[in-house]
Amino acid sequence: SHYFPEMRALLNECQFNNCLHINEPGCAIKKALEEGRIHAERYISYWNILDSFDEKY
Repeated sequence: SHYFPEMRALLNECQFNNCLHINEPGCAIKKALEEGRIHAERYISYWNILDSFDEKY
């Protein structure tokens, strides 16, 4: 999420400092996505990158 400027700006607002922005409570990025402040395509790109790391390791 550090490489997505619109997400990076919200990182300190998440309830947990190790938030992956998938289904954690108090996630500022998921909230911004629901409110339309982050485009779904950008969030999907983030999720795909995260998922590809999970598959490799």
